[in-house]
Amino acid sequence: MVPYAPDAKGAEKSETVRGVLDVLTGGQGDAAARAWIAVCTRSASCNEACPEAVNPMLMLRLAKWRANETGVLPKRDAAETMSRVKVFARLSFSEDEQRDWL
Repeated sequence: MVPYAPDAKGAEKSETVRGVLDVLTGGQGDAAARAWIAVCTRSASCNEACPEAVNPMLMLRLAKWRANETGVLPKRDAAETMSRVKVFARLSFSEDEQRDWL
């Protein structure tokens, strides 16, 4: 997911992991760590790629929870997200489904 996190591009991997661990312990982490945490989609492809044979997906999942809890990551605007979901739903829902669900 690093290609989708501009602040994580070119960052030293070990420093980024230290930043994630900092977030896990209640710190702010660095920009690269926050970017990596924010773009994690829980695909688990990082688990296979990890040379240390740890579970980065779990680490990032916990870090995202902690970052949201402590305000390290900005809160997402759910209203904006739901309007996008409704737009895509209208592309595939019938008129009856739209009336019932949207």
